[in-house]
Amino acid sequence: RWRDYSTCNWTPIEGQRIIIFKTPLSNVNMFTPTDLIEQLAQREMKLGLVLDFTFTTRYYDPREFTAEGIIYKKMMCAGHVIPKKKDIKRFEDEVKNFLENDKTGSLVGIHCTHGVNRTGYMVCRYLIDCCGYEPEKAIEAFNQARGHPLERENYLEDLKK
Repeated sequence: RWRDYSTCNWTPIEGQRIIIFKTPLSNVNMFTPTDLIEQLAQREMKLGLVLDFTFTTRYYDPREFTAEGIIYKKMMCAGHVIPKKKDIKRFEDEVKNFLENDKTGSLVGIHCTHGVNRTGYMVCRYLIDCCGYEPEKAIEAFNQARGHPLERENYLEDLKK
């Protein structure tokens, strides 16, 4: 399934410094952390923080980001289930803290395996809880920025509560 999703739409969430992508893989020559950093630089964008929601550590070495001065945070998040409130709060706090303290205009990069469902849920939750978005507007903003829609019904239903 990983190959079914584009790497990144190269467009931050409108009005936000958040960009979404699928997991870069160190062991294949299709989309590595270095590719991500270089392709963003070609578009005059820079990552300052990467939040990784994958439920494993096998995809890439975080030092591929930290060696470039990018802060890396692992937030193990199981797929298919609504994240725990403490995990949502930690995510929202990480994003708010970075955006409030970073003066360089760097982006927050967020991914899960495909950059769609766990990532979509958490990004939409942040937009609703911290930025005052209505649920439908948050979902629309995510779908547009990612280039793939948030798919899982349980995530969509929870966001609309």
